[in-house]
Amino acid sequence: MHFESAEYQDKLKRAWRQAAGRNVLLSQIFEQAQDIITVATLAAGLFVYVP
Repeated sequence: MHFESAEYQDKLKRAWRQAAGRNVLLSQIFEQAQDIITVATLAAGLFVYVP
C-alpha cells in the first residue's frame, strides 16, 4: 500500500515537522506584535496623563 511505504512516511514526517516549526515561528511573531502594541498603548496613556 502507498500509505505504508517508508518513503511516504518520511515525507509525511518532514511535512509535519515543517508545519509545526512554522506554527511556532508565527506564534512568536504574533506574541511580539502584541507586546509592542501593549507597550505603545501604555506609553500613550502615560503621555496623556503626565504633561
